Amino acid sequence: MFQDKLARIAEDSFNSVDRVATYRFTYPMNTNRPPPTWLSSGHIEFKDVVPRYKPVLSLVLHGLSEATSKSRTSTAAKI
Repeated sequence: MFQDKLARIAEDSFNSVDRVATYRFTYPMNTNRPPPTWLSSGHIEFKDVVPRYKPVLSLVLHGLSEATSKSRTSTAAKI
């Protein structure tokens, strides 16, 4: 019984590694990256972001706003 469980865990692990290796070549990584100095001011701000998991699904959050800086972090969202 214990050996069966170990065999299933090992098989699942190998399947996961195989899946990652396949996706790595099927879906290449985005090489469009910002320059190294993109965050020179230390401030990022999102205003009224409305994300969803897929275009056909409903919104996950409504009006997500967040501002971060080197010295503080704050988050506000309407759910």
